[in-house]
Amino acid sequence: MKKSLIALAALAAVTAASAQSTVTITGTYNVAAQKAATGAESIDLTDANITFTAVEDLGGGMKATISSQIQAQGRQDISTAADTSTNVNAGTVGNQAKKDGVYGRNASVTLSGGFGAVSVGRLESSNIIEKAIVTPHFLPNGFDRSYLAGSKSNGTSAGYTAPTMSGFTVGFSRFTNLDINFAPVAGAADAELSIDTLGGNYSNGPLTVDFANKRYTNGSTSKGTKNEIGATYTMGPAKFGIGAASHSGAYFRSTTMTGNTTALSVSYLITPEVTLGLANMRRADGAGITGAKGVAYVAEYALSKRTQLNASAGKMQKAGDTANNYNQYRLGIKSAF
Repeated sequence: MKKSLIALAALAAVTAASAQSTVTITGTYNVAAQKAATGAESIDLTDANITFTAVEDLGGGMKATISSQIQAQGRQDISTAADTSTNVNAGTVGNQAKKDGVYGRNASVTLSGGFGAVSVGRLESSNIIEKAIVTPHFLPNGFDRSYLAGSKSNGTSAGYTAPTMSGFTVGFSRFTNLDINFAPVAGAADAELSIDTLGGNYSNGPLTVDFANKRYTNGSTSKGTKNEIGATYTMGPAKFGIGAASHSGAYFRSTTMTGNTTALSVSYLITPEVTLGLANMRRADGAGITGAKGVAYVAEYALSKRTQLNASAGKMQKAGDTANNYNQYRLGIKSAF
């Protein structure tokens, strides 16, 4: 009897410990026929993201969360020259996966509780204005183009987010840009780009608003300020998005991103299966540069809650730059798990 009780107690302890931790795997795959910015037409695995998330209950209202994302786009051929990014000599080891096949994306560790949340990770920087694009678009080269929403960088990020109060959540973060090997740019700290962000979110029923003030410092050479806002509103079967971004300072003049940017979008659920959408983003003329614009028309048909057929067509235009004036399309099937 005593041995049975001990065994039951041990089993209960193991079960309780297991219940405190959870691991989930999610992902999205999209296979499509497309015409991209280069004008090339192809059938390809266009979106292939897998995210691993582990959450541990630490007790006392605290928890630790680990998130790691990879992009896995299937088998890739290495060129005939040696691929220094993977240290593989393609001449002797042919048809192997390289950096374009499987590589790391965002990864972070977060400690959260009644005090808020502290997060550290290696991430891609973000643009708040892109949250105003509510259409389920899948263009090969979309509104995240550097001459529209703004360029993005890989780097390390550390931030704090305060507890939500009356629908408001605010936070602060510092992002430091690194090169493709996650080493200091140019091998010197003075050459690193840092972005200090003070931002937040307001959510109240159908309305969601994200906002941020970003201070850019490019070593000791230049500085700049970027203010962004992106809002969405749901009204029955319709969802609307609006966003804006302003740029100022020497840093943005050096990157030709001095014009203010606006974004407008709408999606409409025609039937439970069919969604139509339209998105438009424009960057006005700025100091010494001409503007740019992009438009996308989207249709999506839901085969199930997780699988959809999608069609996107659009045009991106950058005045005075023929390399960035092109039509594009994508016809695909997307599945999530």
